[in-house]
Amino acid sequence: MIHQQVRRVFLYGHTLFYEPEFDAERGYKEILDFAVKNNNNLSAEDLAEKSLEIRKEICKYISSDIEINNMIFQRLVFDTLGIEYSLSEEEIEMKFWEKAEPIYPMEHALEMLCYLKKTGIRTGIVSNISFSSRTLLRRIQKQLPECAFEFVITSSEYMFRKPNPYMFKAAINKAGLKAEDIWYCGDGIKLDVESSAKCGMYPVWYESDIKCTYRKADADLRPQCPHLNIHDWLELIEILDKLKNTY
Repeated sequence: MIHQQVRRVFLYGHTLFYEPEFDAERGYKEILDFAVKNNNNLSAEDLAEKSLEIRKEICKYISSDIEINNMIFQRLVFDTLGIEYSLSEEEIEMKFWEKAEPIYPMEHALEMLCYLKKTGIRTGIVSNISFSSRTLLRRIQKQLPECAFEFVITSSEYMFRKPNPYMFKAAINKAGLKAEDIWYCGDGIKLDVESSAKCGMYPVWYESDIKCTYRKADADLRPQCPHLNIHDWLELIEILDKLKNTY
């Protein structure tokens, strides 16, 4: 059964964009051009190796349900290794991420966002990501300047990662709506579909043919909850169009 009252749609990772690769060394090479101090003359390769060592050490003490804030992590890495930059932490984060991990809009994502904006359906972002919400929004707006997200919730700033319900509860409260009036679009069965359903939202499973590079596939699993399954954003537009005159 499809919920007919749609007043808000939440989405992001591997739904709006896909990220074909992540190369930390490439990101560090980019930002080293802005270093004003590098006490140990470290290369991008050195930075990638040492930052991985530090991250592994941190992960010994925290649960996988807790996010590591990238700006704080950057500060720890660079101060520990004696590196200073001429740019702000936010600019360093942006330049690093842009080079380390290019992003590309999913097919028909632009058409879908324009449709939601035109029809007055409000949108927001809820994402498991170590980068800041400001940096994430800047990257999205570079690719899709037509987007009109009311807010962005990232695990980097809310500590917990999905499927922890706190991320979803925060989003519902910020939206100022009943949970059942919100459609949550995601590609992860456990992380997005089932967890948003448990919080009362209506889940939309975006099942793309493009392989997600940063998360293990859900294999042959199917969501164990009522949901809408789509493979293309044009399908969502068509469904919403049919529902438009029923509420």
